[in-house]
Amino acid sequence: MGQIGSEVLALCLVALLAIVCFKRWMLDALIEAIERFRGGGPPTPMHPSPVGDAALLRKRSRKVGG
Repeated sequence: MGQIGSEVLALCLVALLAIVCFKRWMLDALIEAIERFRGGGPPTPMHPSPVGDAALLRKRSRKVGG
């Protein structure tokens, strides 16, 4: 009877350890999903991006004098 009791105890400890690890993994996955849902990406720009590259090719006017 003592051998069966120790086997059951070992089995219960293994099951408890598996449950704790699974809960920890699920908690980490849940936190990551919430952060992604809340918009963990980069912030949106304050102004719209130019459509073409004309803004990059335009030269600035030089001031004369001064």
